Amino acid sequence: MGVDLIYYSETYESFVLVQYKLMRTEHKVVLYRPDAQLDKELARMADFLEAHLTKEPIQSQEQYRLSDDGFMLKLVPNKGLNPASGELIKGMYIPREYMRFMLGPAGPKGKHGGPQITFENSTRYLTISEFVASVRAGWIGTRGIQSKLIHEMTRQFYETGHALLVARESATH
Repeated sequence: MGVDLIYYSETYESFVLVQYKLMRTEHKVVLYRPDAQLDKELARMADFLEAHLTKEPIQSQEQYRLSDDGFMLKLVPNKGLNPASGELIKGMYIPREYMRFMLGPAGPKGKHGGPQITFENSTRYLTISEFVASVRAGWIGTRGIQSKLIHEMTRQFYETGHALLVARESATH
């Protein structure tokens, strides 16, 4: 589906699927320039959403989402990875639909007019604490048929031994 990490909230039966993208430093500016690989990943995300639109009305308070798209991109400065630090990786979380805007004609541009995303020219994104709080509270993520399908897909990947990484939170620790 074009993602690197899947977060699952058992309480809200919600999945948030994140695609990581490395930013680079040019002339002391940390930036991300989209490439053909991003186009392919966004297309896979869109294909899944088109094929599995959530049309049923919510049946409980736990099913409500600010956005039930479920797909996010995380732009991460390429400063090396230090897994032993225990520190969460800083960056900007951008919802898939908002990323489509960012890559379009009205989105932020570099010096030569091409799409370029920086911390300075992107005034709206979720920080890590905002993202974690939104996932934990069930404000973002899939619901309904999308959640059921992703649950089944992750189960199949797990059982067949394919690489899969899921972060899970449940009401009982």
